[in-house]
Amino acid sequence: MLASNAAFSGACALPMILASSDIAQALLGNDDWSAIVTFVGVALLGYVAVLLFARSQPTAKMRRWLLGFSAADALWVVGTVVVLVMLPAAFTPAGLVTAALIAVIVGWFGMNQLRLGLAR
Repeated sequence: MLASNAAFSGACALPMILASSDIAQALLGNDDWSAIVTFVGVALLGYVAVLLFARSQPTAKMRRWLLGFSAADALWVVGTVVVLVMLPAAFTPAGLVTAALIAVIVGWFGMNQLRLGLAR
């Protein structure tokens, strides 16, 4: 599960870093936010590194890691919902759909990690 989360997070992060201006234009309607898009992409790469590090940890510590990642994913989902509800005009229609879809996928990872963490 952690490897899949890392792969998805990395797949989101790399375009945000490499094409931040284009991503900002497509999802937010202008490239004024490209620095924020880049920052989020870099932060996601940090998250990928921690996910991959956690995979190498002893099984005895895995419950704590899984619960922590579940909490982080829940914060992402809640943050996305708050931003989409409070600032919908900041997004293009494609941006609204993309942000919501990513939040659903992140929520799926979070719920599955929680399930695995509680089962340990």
